[in-house]
Amino acid sequence: MSTSTFFHYKYLWRIADDARVRAVQFSNEHDPGNFGQGLVAILFAAAAAEAFINEVTYSVRQDTDLYPATAYHSLLVDFAAEMTKAVADREPLEQKYLLASTLLGQPLSKGRKPLQELVGLNEARNFLVHLTPEPSALVANLDRKS
Repeated sequence: MSTSTFFHYKYLWRIADDARVRAVQFSNEHDPGNFGQGLVAILFAAAAAEAFINEVTYSVRQDTDLYPATAYHSLLVDFAAEMTKAVADREPLEQKYLLASTLLGQPLSKGRKPLQELVGLNEARNFLVHLTPEPSALVANLDRKS
């Protein structure tokens, strides 16, 4: 028997949002006790985005046979199959959201909100998690914007 444990995306999001509030407060009050809160907000917001799409996939997969007579049954079965494969293949976060939105008939557009913001968040997360002494494209983009 296999068991799995996960942090519900809402808990991760709550941590990210609380850190965001403290980061804003830090910038307004120059409180050195909250210096790392922006980093916490980025890391946990990215974790929440990943957890959300994976949890939706899991929930749909578990519940597809509950309502076999509904008009959306085949859509849900297809969604569950395709998204389960994407999760198992560890597709990048952007690809999972693109696939999910397409399967649900509301495709997101690359380079446009909200997908563009998700990509930026994930780039910031990757920059923080995979630090190297080499300058990254993310830092170059920030330098150009400032």
